[in-house]
Amino acid sequence: MKRVVIVALILLSFVQPSMAQFSIQDTVYGWTGSSITLHDDINNTGSAGIMIYWRVIGTNFPANWKPGLGICDNTICFPSSVLSGSVQSSLYDPGLGLFDVMLDLSSDTTTTGTYWLTVRDSSATTVKNATFVIKRPPTSVTSYHTNNDDITIFPNPASDMLNISYSSGYDVKNIRICDIMGRVLIIKTVSGNNASINIRDLLAGNYFITMLNTENKILGIRSFSKQ
Repeated sequence: MKRVVIVALILLSFVQPSMAQFSIQDTVYGWTGSSITLHDDINNTGSAGIMIYWRVIGTNFPANWKPGLGICDNTICFPSSVLSGSVQSSLYDPGLGLFDVMLDLSSDTTTTGTYWLTVRDSSATTVKNATFVIKRPPTSVTSYHTNNDDITIFPNPASDMLNISYSSGYDVKNIRICDIMGRVLIIKTVSGNNASINIRDLLAGNYFITMLNTENKILGIRSFSKQ
C-alpha cells in the first residue's frame, strides 16, 4: 500500500506542471489615424514556463492595411503572411509576456471604418481567442487603445442568454450583434446600464457586440462565443 501511495505522489509531481494555464483579454480595441500598437499580454498563471501556440483565425482588414501589419509574440515579430493561419509558437515564463498587433497606416490615408483581427492562443490545457478591433474614423485622431473599458459580458461562452453591463455614462441606446463577416443579426434597443439578449437561435461560433448611442456612434465593441 505504501508503494502505491509513493508512486501516486511521484506521478502527481509530473502532472501538476502540465496544468499551467494562461489568461488574456478577450477584446482589445483602439482608434487611430496613422499607426497604432495594440497590447494583449499573455499572463502565464502557472509556476513553470509554457509553450503557447497561436494563429490568426479571421480578419476583415483591408488589403491595403496588410503591408503595414506586424504581429509580435514573446520571441519574434511576424509580417502579414501569418494571416494565412499558419501556427506559430513561443515560450512564456510565469507572469506577463508580450503579445502585440502593430499597424502602420502612413501609406493609406483614405480607408476608414471598423476592422478586426482574431488570434487563437492555445497551450496544452487552455484555448482562448483574442480579438483586436481597430476603428479609423474619417477625421484624424490621436491613436488610442484600451482593453479595460468598463464593459462586461457574461457568460462567455454563452448558449441562451447573453448579459451585458456597462457604465451608465456611455449612454448606450442600441446593441447590435454581428457575425464575423459583419452581418447584423440582432438589434436591441436598451436603456440604463445593462441588457440581456436572447442568442438561442444563433449558430455556434464567434460574434461581435457593438454598442451605439442615439447618433449611431460606436461606443464599444466586444466579442463573445456562442456554444
